[in-house]
Amino acid sequence: DDEGYILVAPMGYNARGWYGSRGKGGGRRGDPPNLGELSEKDVMNVLELTQEEFQIDPNRIYLFGHSMGGGGSMHLAMTYPDLWAAMAVVAPAAYGDTDRLQTAKDIPAYVVQGDKDRLVSVRQTRRWVEKMEQIGMKHEYIEVKNGGHVFLAWQHFDGIFTFFADNPKQN
Repeated sequence: DDEGYILVAPMGYNARGWYGSRGKGGGRRGDPPNLGELSEKDVMNVLELTQEEFQIDPNRIYLFGHSMGGGGSMHLAMTYPDLWAAMAVVAPAAYGDTDRLQTAKDIPAYVVQGDKDRLVSVRQTRRWVEKMEQIGMKHEYIEVKNGGHVFLAWQHFDGIFTFFADNPKQN
């Protein structure tokens, strides 16, 4: 309340949908064949419901995610680049072609990665950050020496919210 943020955390259909970042399909036996598509749609539906229910400044809609949610946040930024003011990703499980980042080059990014993370490779995150540099994308990269995977998620909240406050969408 003090800072004026509303936080929503959509599940993305289920924990195997990856918010659409792994394509329209995915999942396992018993999951719908379009699990990725449904997962992405869940996030977008929750955003729409939030905008209907509350007064949301369209210039201050941000993405934040950790691990699978970080990869999902990057995917959503690249898929719907006109919606987001900025994004923050911690240990982002983002895979695939970094050239896709070109669509989100106007979205400032705050990236945190531990160099000892055993779930998301620091090398993988560095690839994305290098692409951010190549395309002139505004970003801050924090690589935590001896940092693992889990604790980084909440250790950088102050920096993330400061970054968001400093980066409303530029029209």
